[in-house]
Amino acid sequence: MATQTNNPGKGVLVGATGVAAYRLIKANGQYCQDDSSSDFIGVTQEPRSPGQIVPVRFVTAGSCIMTGATGITAGDVVYKGADGTVGKTDTNARVGIALTTVPTAGDQLEVLPLNVGGSAGTTGATGVTGATGVTGATGVGATGATGVTGATGVTGATGVTGATGVTGATGATGPGA
Repeated sequence: MATQTNNPGKGVLVGATGVAAYRLIKANGQYCQDDSSSDFIGVTQEPRSPGQIVPVRFVTAGSCIMTGATGITAGDVVYKGADGTVGKTDTNARVGIALTTVPTAGDQLEVLPLNVGGSAGTTGATGVTGATGVTGATGVGATGATGVTGATGVTGATGVTGATGVTGATGATGPGA
């Protein structure tokens, strides 16, 4: 029957490659590389051959023993280094603060993980931009009212008809009438 011990901060992974002790490791069992990605989840606790179960202390569990580069002094911020180590190259993902000093490359040091996954220059995520307001209906500007048609011109009055002329007198009837 399988049993599980409640030991917060410790677990196991299957090593994809052979691993040394005290190296940053990813969820897929491979060493982390010196870059700005925040892909590490823990620190190997013992060396193992490929395909073997690797005991891991998760970086959320408090201080961890890690393998360091030369020149790390207690109080320094440390970052991901090559092959799962930690160093002082601040363009890589930040790991934490060194609690001890590393006199020689490859020595172990105690590190307090901070802001796991962030890098020194990383700013917070940009907040969501609110929705754009509704744009008013597109339309052609109102057409102006049709201008008033001018009044129809006044028709001139019909001219006065002149008086009927006087009819001349009837002429005399000629002879033989």
